Amino acid sequence: MSAETRYDTNSLISDDIRFRQAVVDRLCDIDEHISMTSLNLTDSDITNLTIQSDIKSLVDSESLIRSALYISQNGEIMAAYPESVIMNNNSFYEDLINNDIRTPQIVGNTSFELLPGDSIPFYGKIFIYPVRTTRGIEYMVLFLDTDNLCLQAAKDVGLSPELFSVVIDKDGTVLWCSDYDELNSIPPDDVLTEFPTFREVKELVLYAWSGRTIYDVWNEGLVRNGAWSSVQFYNQVLKIFVAG
Repeated sequence: MSAETRYDTNSLISDDIRFRQAVVDRLCDIDEHISMTSLNLTDSDITNLTIQSDIKSLVDSESLIRSALYISQNGEIMAAYPESVIMNNNSFYEDLINNDIRTPQIVGNTSFELLPGDSIPFYGKIFIYPVRTTRGIEYMVLFLDTDNLCLQAAKDVGLSPELFSVVIDKDGTVLWCSDYDELNSIPPDDVLTEFPTFREVKELVLYAWSGRTIYDVWNEGLVRNGAWSSVQFYNQVLKIFVAG
C-alpha cells in the first residue's frame, strides 16, 4: 500500500502544525505559572516558609511539573516539593551556580527519584528559571513530565491514533512517541530497504527545520508519509513529527 493512499501529505502537514501549537500552548501555560511564582519569590521580605509554600503551590497547580526545588545563589536548597526529592546527579547544583544562568533554560534529560517507597524513578526535562532577588540570583529548578505533556497535547488536538507521532529535542532525544514499538522497528545496518527507515528520517528531522518524507516501517509492510516542523522554547528546539 503506498503512502499516498493512506494519508494526504497536506493533511499531515496540517496535523503536524496543530500538534506543534498544542505543545507550545502547554509549555506557555507552564511558563505562565512559573512566571507568577517567580514574581512572588522576589519579595524582599519573603521567608523560607513562604518560599516552601510558593513552590508547593506551583507543583500542586501544574500537574506536568512533577517536582521543584528552589536554590540560593550559593547552591543551597532553600525549598523542595515534594520535600524528599533528590537529584541523581550530585554535581548539578555546582554546575548551575558556576554557569551563572540569567535566562530561563531547558537542560538535558535527567532521571530523578523520590526517597525509597515514595515513587518510581522517571525521566524528564529540567526547567531552570532564574529569580532576581535582593539576595542575588536564585533559581527555581523544575522537573517536567515531557511524556505526559506531549500526550496531553496530542489529545488536545484529537490527533488520530492511526498516526505515528514523535517529539524530539535538538539532541535527538525522543521526548514522546505514540508507538515505541514502531519507533524501534529498524532493520540491522546490513539490511537494505526500498525506502529510508525512521533511522534515516530522524537524522533528516534533526538536520532540517521542517520538511516531509516517505519512509519504510520495517517488518510491517508499511510505507508512511511524514511531515515535521520545529519550534524553539527557551533555549531548546523541539522537533514535531507526524506520519500516516
